[in-house]
Amino acid sequence: MRQPSAKTRRWTDWVWRLYECAPSVLEDAARWCVPLVLPWLALRVPVAILRGPSPYSGRPWVILMAGSQPAIDNVSHRFFACPPQREVVGSLPLWRLPSTLKRLGASADLVIARVDRLSARLFFRTPCLVVPESVGSWLAVPDDPNKAARANHSLSEDLRRIRREKLALEVSHTQPDCEVFYHTMYVPYLRKRHGELAIVRNLPQMRRAFRRGGILWVLRDGQRVAGGLFYQRNDVLYPLAVGTAGGDFTLTKKGALAAVYFFYLQYAHSQRCTRIDFGGSPPVLNDGLLRYKCKWGARLTAQSLTHYDYLMRWERPNEQVIAFLAHRSLIFRRHGQLAAVTALESGNVATPDLVRQIHCSLSIPGLQRLFIISSGWKVGNRILTQQTLEQPRAGHESDVVLCDADHFLQEFGGVG
Repeated sequence: MRQPSAKTRRWTDWVWRLYECAPSVLEDAARWCVPLVLPWLALRVPVAILRGPSPYSGRPWVILMAGSQPAIDNVSHRFFACPPQREVVGSLPLWRLPSTLKRLGASADLVIARVDRLSARLFFRTPCLVVPESVGSWLAVPDDPNKAARANHSLSEDLRRIRREKLALEVSHTQPDCEVFYHTMYVPYLRKRHGELAIVRNLPQMRRAFRRGGILWVLRDGQRVAGGLFYQRNDVLYPLAVGTAGGDFTLTKKGALAAVYFFYLQYAHSQRCTRIDFGGSPPVLNDGLLRYKCKWGARLTAQSLTHYDYLMRWERPNEQVIAFLAHRSLIFRRHGQLAAVTALESGNVATPDLVRQIHCSLSIPGLQRLFIISSGWKVGNRILTQQTLEQPRAGHESDVVLCDADHFLQEFGGVG
């Protein structure tokens, strides 16, 4: 790959310097303008056919993927047990993408297109799952963080671990600490956790946030073992990044990561913040990061964090599709709210006890509805609400919908 010229690098450096100092009002204006520009920045979209074994059923399956090269790499990693074979179809104009995907998708198990939200509304009419690139979550700051943490058994264990390791809080607003955190904690932690798929914010983005906030250091015996960079806007605290010294994962087992989150609560309370915006997580109900945020009391928000969606559809749901949804329950947007879909693999019968178990294990505050699909039984569009299954429990708000896999997209999919 050809390296950028010195002139290009200088120009890019100046752009990032201006970004660091730009007022928040310009950032807000950009959020309104960017969606109108994105369709013109992706007039041609790469399309590829991926073939390989499913990570869950083990059977070979075919995915037709349209999107940027990083998006294709992400699908290759998450949807296959090993690196798949790639057949490059080419780069197609955006307006030809829906018809081409429909034609080639007849021979694929799953069709996925990563497109900006405006283009999806303009060009895509076929029913599909509209899966956001990431989902947001937020937490109302409790009046007493210690009491709120003790009310949860798992959090109580975390607090005991924090006390046992004698972890302490230090708040820093000194500019050099931002680069120290970035290079010694944030980047190593992300690289070790996500490898090649790590999405690392650049240093100007971190410095811009740091100027409006600071870093919460976690100290053990006076040494900084972990930290979290944040910024504050009005009465909302925005945690932006976490990391451990050298990216050491053993520190998380000793309570370092739990200490960062607990200190976020304490600091937000001391600054009279009303809520903490935890930012984005993968749109998967059983994702570890999302479940960890929800353990602290976070709830999902339908507010879009990025301008892109993954549009997913299948012609005939088969064993590979059902197995994938059974293990990776996807969150999607429906009528301006968030819903999720999971599946029952062959051999499982949708008994009330099993539906209750799935509901209790997967439901997250802020999720409007949980769909359970299967190709082994048909119940039409009958809706079993939470009250039908059991009395409502705190934190479980979503209804449960049992539906046939063959008709799920036609009944509940869409783009608008």
